[in-house]
Amino acid sequence: MTNATDRSGADFVRELDREESPSEAVYTVVAAVSNCLPTDLEPLADRIDPDALDSLFGQRSASASAQIEFDYAGYEVTVTPEAVLLRERDGGRR
Repeated sequence: MTNATDRSGADFVRELDREESPSEAVYTVVAAVSNCLPTDLEPLADRIDPDALDSLFGQRSASASAQIEFDYAGYEVTVTPEAVLLRERDGGRR
């Protein structure tokens, strides 16, 4: 994970790993920046369908310009075929 603002104004960027699904990457990066365990976070399914997210970006078959944005645990999350980007909203984790 990179703490950077060079990618679309993101506060944090995590490159997607072929070993990890996009939904797992969202849990991992949000937990890391929130200083908690992924199990301490609200269910991702309360915000977005994790299976649909994994289907869309998991096979790297999505267009390079494809992205999806949603609010989760106090962050604006953007998932692209290459990375998960976070922007803090209202002070981060809730």
